Amino acid sequence: MEQFALPLTSMSDYSDESFILSASNRLAWEWIKQWPDWPVHTTILYGPPACGKKHLAYIWLRQSGAMQSGAMQRGVCEEVDAALSVLRSGDIPSGSGIALLQKEGDVKDEEALLHLYNYSRESGVSLLILADCPPVQWGVKLPDLASRLQEAQIQSISAPDDVLLQTLIIKLFSDRQLRISADVPAYIVPRVERSFGALYRFVAFLDAKAMEEGRNITLPFVRGALLNYE
Repeated sequence: MEQFALPLTSMSDYSDESFILSASNRLAWEWIKQWPDWPVHTTILYGPPACGKKHLAYIWLRQSGAMQSGAMQRGVCEEVDAALSVLRSGDIPSGSGIALLQKEGDVKDEEALLHLYNYSRESGVSLLILADCPPVQWGVKLPDLASRLQEAQIQSISAPDDVLLQTLIIKLFSDRQLRISADVPAYIVPRVERSFGALYRFVAFLDAKAMEEGRNITLPFVRGALLNYE
């Protein structure tokens, strides 16, 4: 079986070059690339888990100059308090940006998020909020916060097409520094749940199984592995 070697990348390759551009994320990509010419202070980018939101956030943080500061070397803030701490440190220069990962549909601390919104705007720092669903589904009860969110630009990443899913599979194996046979991606796509998260889990399953059995990831191996995959 013919195999091809994938280029080696790190597990956290958030470079511009490694972002997989497709019809499902092109509008979001183009909006990120328009910065600093955003007409609004805040953008909310939502889409299913593992769809590339964080990747776009890293691209934006580098583009805005925030990643050049010591405070942002770890990248996207996963808690509102952490984002506020970074802003208060003064390490994020005015005219750059800060990104927050809103993990769940419900906002745990609405007062803190409102404070982050106001503080970042007063500091001249753009705000990018990443979420799994649009803000109308967050259940926000604080009127001032709801008003601020209505002012934000909303961007989304939609369901992936076959080309994107196959390319993502190639990238996931590349991130793990694995070789796969050329016919594997097209075989996997129609046989695994069509979501980014499901592909991440299946690739991890194949990686572990191939290592355990000392096998290469070929079409016969994947076909057999699917029989034992739940």
